Amino acid sequence: MLDRDPLPRWSFGAVTLLGDAAHAMAPMGSNATTQAVLDARSLAHALATHDDPVAALVAYDRDRRPRMNRLQLLNRAKGPEVVIDLVHERAPQGFGHVHDVIPAARLAHVAHSYARAAGFDTASVNAPSPYGLQGRIQGSRTPIRER
Repeated sequence: MLDRDPLPRWSFGAVTLLGDAAHAMAPMGSNATTQAVLDARSLAHALATHDDPVAALVAYDRDRRPRMNRLQLLNRAKGPEVVIDLVHERAPQGFGHVHDVIPAARLAHVAHSYARAAGFDTASVNAPSPYGLQGRIQGSRTPIRER
């Protein structure tokens, strides 16, 4: 339940941060587990594609930190939970159906915008992994042509 300022770096030599240790934020949009999994995926790719572990951690930091810094700041604006405030502002005495207060298109836009920023929108989760090891033997850092 902590909200911390974005960090200027996550990796320090052969040590790095991941998940909430790297980007503590208010729990908006189910981000704790989701972002830790995305961090782990990026870190695994960096370690698989760099012979030097320190260089791998720098690559991981460069890949994930800017996006997470933006997401941390977006969460301060309440992420998708901004809808709760909108409904309260527009219908402080209550309402029969949420679409009487906020059109379905507006709700969909809020949800989609946040999901896209967090990396779990439909297009992102259905896209091929950006961390593929094309041209590499499974489990090896060595390109196929060098074997």
